[in-house]
Amino acid sequence: MIKLEKEQTDRFADRLKQETQESVMRDIAQFSEADIVDTYAGEMPDYAEIHPMVFNMERGVHIDEAIEFLKDNPSLQPFDLILANELDFGCARSGEKNTAEEVAKALGLGYAKEYLLIMLVGFIPFTLSQCYSGTLRETGQTVVPMVAGVVSVVVNLCFNTLLIFGYLGFPRLGASGAAIATVIARFVEAGVVMLWAHRNPERVPYLRGVYRSFHIPAALARAIARKSIPLLLNETLWAAGMALLAQCYSVRGYDVVSAYNICSTVSNVFNVAFMAMGNAVGILVGQLLGAGKMEEAVDTDRKLITFSVGICIVLGGLMALVAHLFPQIYNTSDSIRDLAAAFIRICALCMPINALANACYFTLRSGGKTFVTFLFDSFYVCVLTVPMAFVLSRFTGLPIVPLFLCCQLADIGKCVVGLIMIRRGVWIQNIVGKEAA
Repeated sequence: MIKLEKEQTDRFADRLKQETQESVMRDIAQFSEADIVDTYAGEMPDYAEIHPMVFNMERGVHIDEAIEFLKDNPSLQPFDLILANELDFGCARSGEKNTAEEVAKALGLGYAKEYLLIMLVGFIPFTLSQCYSGTLRETGQTVVPMVAGVVSVVVNLCFNTLLIFGYLGFPRLGASGAAIATVIARFVEAGVVMLWAHRNPERVPYLRGVYRSFHIPAALARAIARKSIPLLLNETLWAAGMALLAQCYSVRGYDVVSAYNICSTVSNVFNVAFMAMGNAVGILVGQLLGAGKMEEAVDTDRKLITFSVGICIVLGGLMALVAHLFPQIYNTSDSIRDLAAAFIRICALCMPINALANACYFTLRSGGKTFVTFLFDSFYVCVLTVPMAFVLSRFTGLPIVPLFLCCQLADIGKCVVGLIMIRRGVWIQNIVGKEAA
């Protein structure tokens, strides 16, 4: 590269007062020429890896030349990922083009968009399977949705192998193949559940004539909306709260991001226990409330909550004992492994707390208190946990491990509130009875 002298820099700066930026930059060697430097010396490893490249697109003003340069320059090959900056979308200076999309199309790197477009097809069977599976679970038929889920996973795994890599004569489709495999699996899952349900009308009599009419009485539609809208808002805000929480952790460095991702993956495996128990609370207690067996519902709920917390005490202890082993399977640095192990131990410590909070949430929801659960769950996270993480991560020097512990222990307050509401019996009502309607 040609090094600009100070006088040249001043001269170009003066020209900017009278000329456009593009005309000035055209005369600067650094922006009109490029040197290709190979920084990797030695033989390439045998295992597959991602080849990223950083490239300045200069707003896409000369997009055709940039694409030609990227496609035809052998010194740049191969690359799987472009970390591009200065890309325009709908700007007059670049002809109101979506320059990122044009570059991706020309170079065959539009994996994400292709994947998402194919996945859209899968929303149809996914919606059907969720409706059927949810209804079957809530009426006591839990085995069929489980079998459908297992079959779906196996089908997805098989077709992922065949369509991503092109084995056994199948086309090698890469990311698109992964999306197609997922869509096929969702159709299979929906087919298994729907086929069983309609071939066993004596066990699910409420499905007889289910497609005879799509008319929904206005009163029923209003009742559904009153109960479902708070749930929809709750799930949306809770997901947003988790994303914001992760962002607060991320300001402490890249090591924290990597360690948190490892911790989340491991925790999700163990968290299946209390999530399943939460669903069990919603199903069993909801059925008893619907049958008008209020005292039995209270007794069952108490036992299920105790059982859920007890299981998570055992699983949490096991998770803490093996916390140092999970990060070892990741190809990362020792500092990230140690940090991930610390995060996993904290999640193990807090697992009984999460189990109690989750069981309280499903107890309240089983009684139709959806607005209360909205305040109890997502509102609590967004108003208390996220602001606390924001302040601690940005305005204090608290190390990341105790900071993470403080944010996880914030759910103790949620447990206290949940137990108070359950003890007061605000959830004990029959929402399907005439009085509730």
